[in-house]
Amino acid sequence: MGRQSDSPALRLGGLLCLLLAIGASFMLALEHLGGLSLPGCGQGSPCAEVTSGPWGVVPGIGWPNAFLGLAYFVGAAVAWLFSTQGVGTLLRMVIRLGALISFGFIILLITEDAVCPYCVAAHVGNFGFWILAERRVGARAIAWRPLFGLGITFAVASLLLGMAEFRERGVVEAQHEEDRQATAARIIAADRERAGGETAEAERPWEGGFTGRYRWGPDKAAARIVMITDYQCPDCRRIEEDAMSVLEAHPEEVSLSIKYFPMCTACNPHVQRNLHPNGCWAARAALAAGMLGGKEAYIRMHDWLFERKGSFTDSELSEGLAELGFERREFIQTMMGDETLAMVESDIEEAIWLGLHYTPMVFVNGIEMKGIFAREALIRTVEEVLAAGPPPMTAALDQPPPGIEKCVGDWQAQPRRRMPSDTHLWGFGPADAAARLVIFGDLQEPYTAQADSFARGFLRDHDGIRYVFRHYPVNPACNPETPRDLHPLACLASKAAEAAGQLGGEAAYQRMHGWLVDHRQELTEETLRRQVRAMGFGEEQFYAMMESDTVAEAIREDCAAATRLGLKSLPFLFVNERFVPRWQLKGDVALDEILLMARRQD
Repeated sequence: MGRQSDSPALRLGGLLCLLLAIGASFMLALEHLGGLSLPGCGQGSPCAEVTSGPWGVVPGIGWPNAFLGLAYFVGAAVAWLFSTQGVGTLLRMVIRLGALISFGFIILLITEDAVCPYCVAAHVGNFGFWILAERRVGARAIAWRPLFGLGITFAVASLLLGMAEFRERGVVEAQHEEDRQATAARIIAADRERAGGETAEAERPWEGGFTGRYRWGPDKAAARIVMITDYQCPDCRRIEEDAMSVLEAHPEEVSLSIKYFPMCTACNPHVQRNLHPNGCWAARAALAAGMLGGKEAYIRMHDWLFERKGSFTDSELSEGLAELGFERREFIQTMMGDETLAMVESDIEEAIWLGLHYTPMVFVNGIEMKGIFAREALIRTVEEVLAAGPPPMTAALDQPPPGIEKCVGDWQAQPRRRMPSDTHLWGFGPADAAARLVIFGDLQEPYTAQADSFARGFLRDHDGIRYVFRHYPVNPACNPETPRDLHPLACLASKAAEAAGQLGGEAAYQRMHGWLVDHRQELTEETLRRQVRAMGFGEEQFYAMMESDTVAEAIREDCAAATRLGLKSLPFLFVNERFVPRWQLKGDVALDEILLMARRQD
């Protein structure tokens, strides 16, 4: 075979393709290791479905595939740079294998209807690299230097990523276990209050208590488990296995019932993506079985659905109905009727009221299980509850609080954090206020604008509260902590706010900050110039301050502080040095209750 062209353009093109793959894989690895959350990769997203599912990890060791992909792409880049005389046959075989693996993952993403943009970018970059590698034919069949470079780099990168993974797992598992232990203590304390007659029945929406329609185990149980689930949710299946293990071990002391929250747009208006396309029909099938055959029929259908991961075709359902003893026409008519839909929709609205933001959401004796993803969390918690000797009870007093109360409780449960220094404490409200709100955000980011507008409005009507905004513009031009450029005008906005404070003090900062948020969508160089003039600043002096080292350092200080505190998404809120996990819930604001609570407590 004659040697083909090995031009600089080919070498540069291959390197650019690898840089695309490296960048996408790095972002997925960063997401896993606790970096800033990626757009489109939040809880319940296609990214989350892929990366947390069985195809997202290496079998046996459980490492994210993104780690191995990143290690391979970095190693391939080293090999590519070492291939000064073209790509040898053996290296080309390795590259072809990598392309074949990428092809398999692309097919998997399509068939699972879970297209992750970062995964796609990595695989597209790999395909481009393979195509260009085929055109760089080496002078020798085996060139050892590039192969050694790939192998050593892959091994070192894998080792470093593995060490980071081990550390991250330890941190996450410790937090899960801490939450689980706190939950067990809360359940035991609540059971003792009930046994002593100290708890009155609360006014809640569940007449007769919080429980599902059908129940495994006795009506009166010492441990009453309620699971809000989705038949197509992998975590739900795993937690259900733990629940069934507990039931088998304690058949007279434990009960289990089910409610539904399908991640499916066919019946759930609160989800944006159809992550589990058959989730609604699976839930309705289980309820139809219960309507036609009672508890035993419901349980048979429930087990059949979980075994099939909630997925079935028309022919598979027909076969299943025959096996389970249902008459097909009657079952289909019942399943497709209004009553099953109304029951699923009722469960969905209850879950929203409770503050659900992922499945499964599990309750024991009316108290939400925190730390549900700790090792055998449900099994160990129920064992601890039973060991405390609570009396068997019905679900009458099991009345979980609404989601807004849950948001406040989640904030109260957070440890106090030492806030990193802030050289320029521009803010709103009295400096000695009892309640102190800190928002890290991007003045061009819509959710940051919502939180900021609410906070400033709330301060106008309530005293005793101090609000400080700290910058995290998602733009590497002024924020070295982020590799992404999501908001091209974010640095302009942050610099303008800081410059106003530097030149005019807190009052000038407040005015400029408010204008930047309220006119976020109209911000341009020209509209900013008009605002600068309206505030009485000299343009030359103001723009010189914007580009000064003082302003740049103030922004970098805020960005570094957010990173040290573990920022994952924007806005990033703290009240009285406690992280606020959720400041609003499906449009209902919880931040007001948190601030009022903080003002009373401190």
